[in-house]
Amino acid sequence: MKKTKKNSGRRPKNFKKIAKRLAAYSAAAAATVVASQDRSADAGQVFHDPIPDVTIGNPPGLLFNMVSGTTALAPEIAGNATPGSMRLMGYFGADYPNAYIYTPAGDTMGAFVGAGSDVSPLALGAIIDDNLTFGATPYGNGNYGNLAAFAVGDSRYIGIRFDLDGSAHFGWAQVTRINAQEIALETFGYNDVAGEAAIAGAVPEPSSLALLAAGAVGMGFWRRRKRSGRAA
Repeated sequence: MKKTKKNSGRRPKNFKKIAKRLAAYSAAAAATVVASQDRSADAGQVFHDPIPDVTIGNPPGLLFNMVSGTTALAPEIAGNATPGSMRLMGYFGADYPNAYIYTPAGDTMGAFVGAGSDVSPLALGAIIDDNLTFGATPYGNGNYGNLAAFAVGDSRYIGIRFDLDGSAHFGWAQVTRINAQEIALETFGYNDVAGEAAIAGAVPEPSSLALLAAGAVGMGFWRRRKRSGRAA
């Protein structure tokens, strides 16, 4: 008659290692589920931050491209036709002593949040879409808006609609009036999904999948270091 061994209640020697692996597998599975369900509000948001901020005064002004994030001095007052490229100036002249912003020439969808040519200052987090009123006043084969409502020293947002590949896109630009004749461009961005709302000042967060991938890379690096340490 064979004797049966009683369960001593002792844990296997590699219990801790097995527990760590199971915990890691569970965390990875949970993260994968979260990633598959991720529908964050900032999906599609693109953010550009020119460093340092660009200050501009008299014409012809500054060009900044909503899509590429590039900035450059405008070669002339009119004639900019690059899709998504806005022109900003801090002062037009004695007869028009305001800051102005312009859409590309030929952009029939181009407009700014406000009434007529008067652009309305927006706050951080403002939702910019077709539910807002956009003013479109023609100038130089494009449209313009004046920034008279932007007070000196106040950092606010311009709501922008523009044409990209035949579809309307929404975006924003954060500006600060430095003085009566200068304005600074701080940040700008847009939603790269046509017709979807842009969120003023939104900085996209890394997705769950990206965080999971970063964690996996870090774990792999840690394991390699551990193995190399043992080998030494």
